[in-house]
Amino acid sequence: MAIFIYLLEKNMYLSSMGSSDILGDALLDFLKYGTKEPLVAHTSFGPDENYDLDYFFRERDEMPDLELFALSLCKGKILEIGSGAGSHALILQQQGKNITALDTSAGCINVMLKRGLASILHMDIFNMRQGGYNTLLLLMNGIGITGKVDKLMRFLQKAEELTARGAQVIFDSTDVSYMIYDNSLREGKYFGELEYQFEYKGTQGPWFDWLYIDPDKLYRICSKTGWRPQIIYERDRGHYLARLLKKY
Repeated sequence: MAIFIYLLEKNMYLSSMGSSDILGDALLDFLKYGTKEPLVAHTSFGPDENYDLDYFFRERDEMPDLELFALSLCKGKILEIGSGAGSHALILQQQGKNITALDTSAGCINVMLKRGLASILHMDIFNMRQGGYNTLLLLMNGIGITGKVDKLMRFLQKAEELTARGAQVIFDSTDVSYMIYDNSLREGKYFGELEYQFEYKGTQGPWFDWLYIDPDKLYRICSKTGWRPQIIYERDRGHYLARLLKKY
């Protein structure tokens, strides 16, 4: 995927990335036409999951307490990674906070532009060079973008480069061990390393890796990095909110 960096004005838009940008295309479609067609997620571990697209456009009063708590902790220069439709970033912007939204999807970038976000980056986090952030934010199981345990380690190392002294990383994830009944899925890899494929209106995108990290594994990984983990909110079915504090 070509990498572009934008600090964009409202009248600038990106061209479509084609069928590989299923999520972005679906969100744009909903924003323009209010389509009721669901986004379908095929998974490597169970039945398909259907998502109503209006879920990505929630207002503050529609968000769960976990997400609202995470937003309340954001401070300083904030980077939201994997912003999607930009709903969390918009709330922070409305609160007058210094928020930049980042996503690799051209469709998502266009959605955020149309919704009025002022500072947007279209790029892969691993290609970022600018830093000095005080908060990195990843919500809606956002740490899943790392895909694999070894890439989570790489992400935490990259996060050290991008952040200022005393910074924090805030994200939610889920311990999915209770969902994995097929022992064959455990052979040779961590049980939280799963695969997804998006489908919208009959068009399927490529399969991609997604990571769900359990708290014990997170603590072990962080012990090898410059981050000190805290589990600060827990919900049912293994869903939790984590805050990593920079050790220096």
